[in-house]
Amino acid sequence: MPDEQVTDLDASTPERRTLDDRRQAVVNLWDFLVKGGLADQTRTPSQVIDSGRTRELHRYEPADGIEPSGIPVLLVPPLGSQAACFDLRPGLSFAEDLVSKGRPTYLVDYGPLKGEDRALGVEHFINDVLP
Repeated sequence: MPDEQVTDLDASTPERRTLDDRRQAVVNLWDFLVKGGLADQTRTPSQVIDSGRTRELHRYEPADGIEPSGIPVLLVPPLGSQAACFDLRPGLSFAEDLVSKGRPTYLVDYGPLKGEDRALGVEHFINDVLP
């Protein structure tokens, strides 16, 4: 098999997948180093309307011409997760989708937890963060 060219391999063979993976890795590295990143990670515009020790409450701004309507939505990420899980990037954002449909949308962001926060229990998040 050493005499065969890689281009003659069936796409389903492990050798071919490895070559494709390597090719994609080089493209990703090029995009990261030269173009400044792999994807546009711009967040949906929001305004901080309340903040506390381990939280910020964001209100997403509707686009011009979109009237807010319907029941407000409060996005609360799971403990230990980042708020960005609801707003990954343009076109892949749950928050962006809700706002584009006119839903008043809010997000609780815990921010980065620090070593001094390790003693905080679930009670803190229920009593101090969510209300």
